[in-house]
This record gives sequence, C-alpha cells and structure tokens, in this order.
Amino acid sequence: MRTWDLNAGVAKLELAMKSLAGVNADVAERWSDEKNRAFQEEYIRPLDPKIRNLFDALHRLADVLATASRQCDDR
Repeated sequence: MRTWDLNAGVAKLELAMKSLAGVNADVAERWSDEKNRAFQEEYIRPLDPKIRNLFDALHRLADVLATASRQCDDR
C-alpha cells in the first residue's frame, strides 16, 4: 500500500459514521426531550453534509493520486 492510498482511512471513517448513527439511534430511544433535540440540531445533523463532502473530496483526491502514481510509474 502506498502512503497516499486513502481507501483504508475512508473505510474506517465510514464505519465510524455508521457506528455513530447506530449509537445515536439507540440514545434517541431513551433520550427524547428538548435537550436531545437541541443536541441533534447543533451537533449531529450538521455532520451528515460535511462528512458527505469529505468523502467526495477524499475519493476525488484518491483518484488524482492514483493517476499521478500511474503516470510516474510509466516514466
């Protein structure tokens, strides 16, 4: 594996986000007051679009690095 291979890191982050979603769902079953709603609005919901953007950027970066690596290997 090359040092710029991001796939393993992306996979770990995807698993962490799935784990967070599962734990959050479990907590929501027991914690359903206004404090939880405020917590969800302030901390949890804003994560989704940010993480999606991060995944998109990391996938694009991995593609660029793979292309650069192939081009360097061809020389």
